[in-house]
Amino acid sequence: MKKKCFIAVLLSIVISYSVGAMTMEEIVSVSGYAEIFIKPNIARTSFSVSETRSSVNSAQKYTSEIVENTLRLLYRMGVSKARITTTGTSVNPVYRWNSSQEKQELIGYNVKREIRAELNDLKMLGPLMEKVGKLGITHIAAPRFDSTEREKTLKEVFEVAFLDAKETASILANAAGRNLGDVIAIDASLQSPKALTIPRDRSSKLVKRDVKETNYLAGDISISTHVNVSFRLD
Repeated sequence: MKKKCFIAVLLSIVISYSVGAMTMEEIVSVSGYAEIFIKPNIARTSFSVSETRSSVNSAQKYTSEIVENTLRLLYRMGVSKARITTTGTSVNPVYRWNSSQEKQELIGYNVKREIRAELNDLKMLGPLMEKVGKLGITHIAAPRFDSTEREKTLKEVFEVAFLDAKETASILANAAGRNLGDVIAIDASLQSPKALTIPRDRSSKLVKRDVKETNYLAGDISISTHVNVSFRLD
């Protein structure tokens, strides 16, 4: 479900004159705004496991086991292989300063692996976060929410903002006893889409007792834009 919110912004309303060799042009410049809210239906998250051991082989073996267990969990929960990516192994030596000998000493190697997953069922997010934490995963990134309606909404929000500006310009032209002419210039700036992630409030009386605290509430994704449009006055 989409919710629309558009506001006429009268920050830059002017009638200007451009004097050339033979012509004089009258214009009206206005600002328009549009904001559309859409429900997220995609969650992207990543998990990583990092282990430091005395040998590379030992650390790699450990991290590989954690990754394999995590992949099996994702498959059991219905996440397709096409929506899962695993990065290559990163290996870095780990040193410790020996103050008595005043030099660095190699104490082992750190191996890190990362898994990224895209969920099309947001109900799986909470249970997944709970289960991967028991597998030896050392870091769980905060989920990022998105929608399959994003591209369609991006086009719509520009259209609504322009119509908002045009409506304002028409009102001003009519008030001045003029007719609104052709568009001379358009300048649009898209605001970065934002989605709010709200963890369950443990103290909230509205949360049912049978709902696990690991569930997430995803707020609407807000997509908004400002447009500045100049029209010729006839």
